[in-house]
Amino acid sequence: IGFFIKAISDDSAHIYARNALYSIDTEDGIKTLLRGIAENQQFVHEFLDNESIFNKKDKQADKALIESLRKYSDQENRNLIKKLIITAFTGEKNYRAGDSYFLQQLALLVKSKEPNYLQEIISTIRDLQEEKNRVFINDIEGVISVLLDIDQLAELKNVFNDTLHHHAGYAFAEAIRLATKNGNPNGPAILKKGIELGI
Repeated sequence: IGFFIKAISDDSAHIYARNALYSIDTEDGIKTLLRGIAENQQFVHEFLDNESIFNKKDKQADKALIESLRKYSDQENRNLIKKLIITAFTGEKNYRAGDSYFLQQLALLVKSKEPNYLQEIISTIRDLQEEKNRVFINDIEGVISVLLDIDQLAELKNVFNDTLHHHAGYAFAEAIRLATKNGNPNGPAILKKGIELGI
């Protein structure tokens, strides 16, 4: 596992080295993988950069890895997944990271065990310093869109403002629009409520 993490990180392996990760299906293997990549900026950048090759509208190759991550989603692994998501959005040149099927599914995985995960993301963003700009440059709204619940929108409207970041309001409005496209099960209702609230 360490070999493939290194090979993907330094771009020394063929892009299809990613396929090897799909075979990791043991608890120890998943934990080793997450420990090796959660804060590995190089790995995350290369993994996201090549995602469009593997995840298509009709078939998402990363689904196999996501299912293994879901199977072994204990507290330690969820904490590592949360670090991985923040690593992706604070990394340099991870433009459109929010469009990542992989990251969106990881966010949903965490939310299934921790319903208040979106509030945790907001708190993390609030505490960032110079990296905060990158979070919005890298399109955090894509992940926010899958985490939205209709009964939170009015409250969140007051959170996503210039105090959080000068692009926060735009990101929130875009997240509401994207909820219908990114797999949020309540997407249409969220969009309708967002329009009613003038977001």
